[in-house]
Amino acid sequence: MKIKFYILPILFLSSSIHSSFAQTTPSNNIIVIASPKSQSSTSFQNEVSYAKTFDIMIMNTGETDVDLEKICLKAYDESGKAYHMDAVDEKLISGKLPSEQSLKGFVSFSDTKPAVYATQVVKISSECD
Repeated sequence: MKIKFYILPILFLSSSIHSSFAQTTPSNNIIVIASPKSQSSTSFQNEVSYAKTFDIMIMNTGETDVDLEKICLKAYDESGKAYHMDAVDEKLISGKLPSEQSLKGFVSFSDTKPAVYATQVVKISSECD
């Protein structure tokens, strides 16, 4: 019965996810649902850091396990600027995500400018520099 619940969201989201990655990338089969959780700032002397945190659920819709250590999460603003992970729930980036399974956790992105607050979308990437 759970499969029926996910069919429409998977069909809707899979087209945009598949267009973002090469066909050979295992992350083609991962759906990311990101809900903004908080915004914060940290100051020390003259330095300020801004952070935006998301609650994340990732789902493997493929037929094979996905090695989470070979992918990362990136947040994007409307202009397409990418922000790299600053803090992340370890279970989202370690081990394998079995076929037709999901994981929930959090991820935080930070920058020295408050522009990070404008991020709206979190995506899986295999380019984790």
